[in-house]
Amino acid sequence: MRLKVPSWLVQSVVLTSLLAVSTAQAGAPSASGTSPMLAPPSLTLLCRGHAPLDANALRRAMRRRLGRIVTTAATSNPRGSWIAPDGSGSGDGVAWAVRHIDAPVELDERALSNVDDVEVLATLRAHTAHVIVAAATNPSEPAERARCYAELARIAFLAWSDDVVGIGCAENGLFFEASESIRYALLADDLLAALSPSVATRMVVLLRAPFVADKDLLEAACQREFGNAFETSAVAVVGEHAAVSHDGLVVTMSPRDPLEFDPDAEGDLRRKQALAAHRAVLHLEVRGPAGGEYEQNRSRLLARIVAASWTDDCLGLVWNEDTKIVPADSSLLTRLRDKDPVAASKQAANPAVVGVETKDEEMEAAIAKARQEFDRASSFFRGGGAIHVKFPFATRAGSEEHIWVSVDAIEGDEVRGTLGNEPVDVEGMQLGSRVVRKVAELSDWLYQQDGALVGGYSIELLDRRQKAAERRGGDKK
Repeated sequence: MRLKVPSWLVQSVVLTSLLAVSTAQAGAPSASGTSPMLAPPSLTLLCRGHAPLDANALRRAMRRRLGRIVTTAATSNPRGSWIAPDGSGSGDGVAWAVRHIDAPVELDERALSNVDDVEVLATLRAHTAHVIVAAATNPSEPAERARCYAELARIAFLAWSDDVVGIGCAENGLFFEASESIRYALLADDLLAALSPSVATRMVVLLRAPFVADKDLLEAACQREFGNAFETSAVAVVGEHAAVSHDGLVVTMSPRDPLEFDPDAEGDLRRKQALAAHRAVLHLEVRGPAGGEYEQNRSRLLARIVAASWTDDCLGLVWNEDTKIVPADSSLLTRLRDKDPVAASKQAANPAVVGVETKDEEMEAAIAKARQEFDRASSFFRGGGAIHVKFPFATRAGSEEHIWVSVDAIEGDEVRGTLGNEPVDVEGMQLGSRVVRKVAELSDWLYQQDGALVGGYSIELLDRRQKAAERRGGDKK
C-alpha cells in the first residue's frame, strides 16, 4: 500500500527520491549561455506508449487546471502564458518547450540507483518513449532555477498521462517510479528542493500488537514532546499509515510484518525475548541531505517521535540497517532523547543475558573461582572501592537468572545492595530493587582498579565463547 499524503507533505515524503536524467541522455535542446556547471533545467517523463503532443489539449488544461489566460503566441505581457502549436511556450516569465520523442531514454545503473524494487526497475526499463519539458534558458541563480523548475513542473503535471511510468529532472540524474501522488507533488512550492538528492534514516520498532495510526493520539504525543514549536496540522494519517512534519523534516510511520529470525542465532535473552514476543513492526523513515549534521538531526527527530509515542506494546527497536535489537528497558526513553540518540540507545543499559546449560563444567569452575577469591573483592570494598557481585535469582520459568548487584554493604556472610540491571524474568524485581544475599550464593564479582577489570570470571568465559562462535561463523562464510 502506498502512502498518499496531503500537499504540505509531498515535498519531503513523496518526492524524497524523485530525481533526474541528464540533458544529454534526455535529448533536451541546448540553451544559449549554458552554464558549464549546471545542466539546463528540464523534466523527463518516461512513457510506455506513443502519445503525440497536442498543444491545444495542453492549452485547455492550463486554462482549466491553472486558471491562466493562455494564448497561442507571445504577448506583450512578460508574465503572460502562451503555447504555440509546436509545443514551445512561456508562463510566469519562464520560456520552455515540450517535446515528445518516440524512443526510450538510455538508463544506466546510476540513473536507477535509487530504485530497489525489481518490478519497478523492469517497468522503467521497458518504457518506449519520453516527453521532455525543457527550459529555454539556463539560469545560475538558485532562486531563478527554483522558479524555472516550478514552472516546468506545472507543465509536466499538465502533460502527464496514464502512459507515464517514470519521471526525472536534469538537476541530478536519477529516476523514480511515477504515481498519482508524485504527479500532484509537481505542484509543490519548492520543487527544486524536493528534487535534491536525499538519504534515509530509518528505525524499526518491535510491537506486541499491530500499529494503529491515530491522528489525535499522535498529535497529543508530539505536542507534549515538542511543546509550542509543534503544529497540530503537521500530522497526517492515511489508512494505516501516518506522517509527522517538524523542523522541515517529515517522518513516515508504516506498519510492517513481523521480523523473521532464528531463535538459536540470538544469544542475548533480552533480545531473544523481544523477538519472540513481537507480533508486528512499525517502520519509521525520514529523508534529507547526506552529511553528519543532517543525519544527526534526522536521528534526533526519529528518536523523539518514537520516545513520545512509546507504549507498553513497544518491545525494542533497530536503527537503520543494524542487526542488533535494542531491547526496551527503564532508561531507553531517556537515551532516545540524548543529543546522540543512536549511540546512546545502542549503549546497553543492562549487560547481555546469555543462556547457559545447567551442567556447564566451565561455568561451574568460574563460579567456584569467584567464591574462592571473594576476599579480594571484599578487601577492595572495605578500602573504599566500588564492587559489583552477581547472584542467581529464581525466574518465573523455574530456572535461574544471574543478575549483578551494586554493593552497598558487606555484613558478615551477607551482601546488601541494589540490582544493577533490569531482570529479564524475575517477578517483583527491577533495576534498583534492594536485595540481601548470602556470600556463599554469589556467582561472580568484579571491580575496576587502575583502569583494569578485576574478577568477572563468568564474563571472561562468555566473551571467549562468543569470539569462538564468531570465528566459526566467519569460517563457514
